[in-house]
Amino acid sequence: MAVAAGGLTVLLAGCTADDPTPIPTALSSTISPAASRLTIQYLADDGFVGLAFVEQGGAVLGKTKGGHLTTGHGRMGSMSRTSLPPLLTAPRAVLPWVALAVGVLTACGSNDPQLPTAPSTTTTKQASFPLTVSRLGGVAGFTDNLSIQDDGGVLATTKKGQVTCTIDKASLAVLNDAALQVHDTDQPTAPASRPADYMIVMFGAGTGLLSVHDPRVVKAEPVVNQLLADITGPAAGRKICT
Repeated sequence: MAVAAGGLTVLLAGCTADDPTPIPTALSSTISPAASRLTIQYLADDGFVGLAFVEQGGAVLGKTKGGHLTTGHGRMGSMSRTSLPPLLTAPRAVLPWVALAVGVLTACGSNDPQLPTAPSTTTTKQASFPLTVSRLGGVAGFTDNLSIQDDGGVLATTKKGQVTCTIDKASLAVLNDAALQVHDTDQPTAPASRPADYMIVMFGAGTGLLSVHDPRVVKAEPVVNQLLADITGPAAGRKICT
């Protein structure tokens, strides 16, 4: 980037490389990667060429004086480096560009800043759908079988026929979380001695199946019970699957 004001011409380089062609009317500047230091080379009205060495914190570490550009010949006399105290004693013509130089250093530095990435989001692990719920036995002789899809769609087969509904997202999330604890080899165990009205409610994912009373999936029991009530009761009274 070339900047000119009055008799001062400054070229700030090091941030962009869009056009590699040198600018013949402005002197170059460099950034030291190791020290994060910008060197400004400027041409004054009197034909003298100077260098200002700017640290990232804003201090001018030094300057040159004595280089002279001969008009029409493009020759420049020798330059000698002289020490310079902090920023306030720098040449007046250079001072307005120190802040700009510091901005360049801050923006570029020794390493290019990483591009921002989109905010990360927490993705819930998905169980093996469809999930299943089965209720068998009991005094009423239940034979309820439910299939639950990952979009919340429920297809239930009962003694009264087929029922369809859509379970709400909060309830589906509870079932998904519990289903992650079900393995394909899991199977429920029934007591050796069962009464005639014995009823079992099972919850499964993939080929695995567990009793809703199993500690691994007991968190799903309230949702499963309400889901069974919804698909066997009046449609107007449904709470979580409508």
